[in-house]
Amino acid sequence: MGATKFKPQLRRLLAIGEFIREGRFPSCARMAARLECSAKTIQRDIDYMRDFLDAPIAYDERKKGLYFTDKSWFMPSIMMNEGDLFAMLVGSQAMAMFQGTPVAAELKQIFDKLAAYLPDMISVPPEYLVSKVSFHAPPARAIRPEVWKQVVRGLQHQNVVEIVYKSHRYKKPLRHAIHPYHLANLEGEWYVLARSGKWKDLTQYALGRIQEAKVTETRFDIPAGFNARDVLKKRVGRFIHGDGRKTFPVRLLFAPKLASYIGEKTWRQGQKLRGRRDGSVELELPVYDVQDVVPWVQGFGPDVKVLGPKELRAVIKERAERTCRIYSERGTRKKPGVAFRKEKHPLESYTAAR
Repeated sequence: MGATKFKPQLRRLLAIGEFIREGRFPSCARMAARLECSAKTIQRDIDYMRDFLDAPIAYDERKKGLYFTDKSWFMPSIMMNEGDLFAMLVGSQAMAMFQGTPVAAELKQIFDKLAAYLPDMISVPPEYLVSKVSFHAPPARAIRPEVWKQVVRGLQHQNVVEIVYKSHRYKKPLRHAIHPYHLANLEGEWYVLARSGKWKDLTQYALGRIQEAKVTETRFDIPAGFNARDVLKKRVGRFIHGDGRKTFPVRLLFAPKLASYIGEKTWRQGQKLRGRRDGSVELELPVYDVQDVVPWVQGFGPDVKVLGPKELRAVIKERAERTCRIYSERGTRKKPGVAFRKEKHPLESYTAAR
């Protein structure tokens, strides 16, 4: 039966269930009059409820009407096939992205309500069970419930939000009056993209760093040309830039063992990839700020070499030297009898392009 044809019947089934639950022992004729259909249609619906939904409907000869022999039975208002159920299970696991936010509890309540309307027994393959699908979001800062509510309210109604923000750049929290444009989850962390009177450019604020938030009565307008998707396309990891800033190329040389991994992904829009004869691969990325890629480059350790620009080379080199000093012989006690053989790394023979 097509979905369009099924909707009127579903509405009747729900209504019939409610009429019988009222306990007034309705007849098919009385329900047909209320639903503006024939008594035969109601009888067919009741037969369907008994045969396919296991509805405990019985007829009382004395009161000339219908009743439930088991009052705990409820009409499932959602009809799901295996694909629908699987999508629902995946969606429930995807809620991991909302951990640490007040909306997580609200989403759980919604899923619980949906589950309550499903039949007790649903035939699905064992591999569809929720234990077979999971999402694991990166660690994220907890968000104060009131901060979330105030920021979302300002976002929905385009009202200025006054916040107290603790940035990692400053020792003390600072006050800002922001115009929230968009809310985004970037690699597990929630950010609000907003404009502030202190900075001309669009700024991102981590919701977990907002200590206080209050919606004001002051309204603001979002520029007609603003497009959140376009802004997010320009991000590097969690970092967002825009408003006409120009990019510059970052050139990285990866060891042969990472060539396949690097080549499988699109790290940035506009990237360039070039393989070398020895199996290594050169990746060129357009970025707005050197600091955006420093943690990412460091994560590859000795398996990546910065070819340019020189500013990025200097930062990576300085951080590597600081790390070496932490593990220097002067600060680390040697174990007797343990020797390490120094092997030449495949990237050591390359020099930076001038």
